[in-house]
Amino acid sequence: MAQFRAKADEFAGLGVKLYGLSGDSPFAHAEWAKSVQPKHDWLSDWNHEAARAFGILRDEAFGFKPMNTRGAFLVDTDGVVRYSWAPQERELPDPNALLAAARELVASS
Repeated sequence: MAQFRAKADEFAGLGVKLYGLSGDSPFAHAEWAKSVQPKHDWLSDWNHEAARAFGILRDEAFGFKPMNTRGAFLVDTDGVVRYSWAPQERELPDPNALLAAARELVASS
């Protein structure tokens, strides 16, 4: 997530709001944020509904059932997914690719 924190101002300059999403509880997010101080908000997907909808939910991963995998998505204000990064095993999303896609969307609108 440090890669996204380093690019947070660039995303904000494009009007893009960053969110992290995990299956952890809001209470776990709050405790984690105290130490990490992320530049974006975290959303709790406690029931894994969002992960399932975005196609990043695994029945089992690393001994956990179920578990969200990593992914990155640009969703417009109408709720339409405009860009998605296909999850790869243990690979982190590339913030530069997401920034490039956001710039293209801003330029085309």
